[in-house]
Amino acid sequence: MKIPATKNNWQTLVRVFKRSVIRIRNKSNSTSIVTTDKPQDALTIASPRTSHPATEDRKECAKYLCSLTNNNELRPRLSTVLRDQRAHEAFRIFLKGEYSDENINFWSDVESYKTLEDVEKRDQIANTIFSTYLQTDASCEINISYETKAETLKSMKALDSTTFNRAQNEILFLMESDAFKRFLSSILGGG
Repeated sequence: MKIPATKNNWQTLVRVFKRSVIRIRNKSNSTSIVTTDKPQDALTIASPRTSHPATEDRKECAKYLCSLTNNNELRPRLSTVLRDQRAHEAFRIFLKGEYSDENINFWSDVESYKTLEDVEKRDQIANTIFSTYLQTDASCEINISYETKAETLKSMKALDSTTFNRAQNEILFLMESDAFKRFLSSILGGG
């Protein structure tokens, strides 16, 4: 069963691709819990329009996503979308519209965590990631298996860049097998 994107959600997705002005994401405006010394670029997203987006807008979004494909693929891969700034932000907005943006935020925070070299900062961020996404009844609790949660808690005793790998891979699989397909269908159409 396909769940169509709402009109406002679609309009926001279109704006992500349409806007050419790049701004620096303010720390207070960031949905990520991990901040780095270097600023992250983000696209400016205007308030939703009241009219339905034009066919040209859909074509522009679809064209951009198709430009991310490899060889003769019809649709881009999730890994490619997550590493492309514009596509990542569009997917995050789509997930927010489906009330599941904790998945992409967790994935992004773990990617940022992996780059941390300062041990104190790594400890602090690891604890924040765990309490935000993995702890039972966390504010943005992600849906992972008990075994994965237990293994991640065990690996918190000796933190390194692989501490959250199993949980991150489980969330990646969850996004790829469900929400990512709906995201692509909402822009590219088809199944």
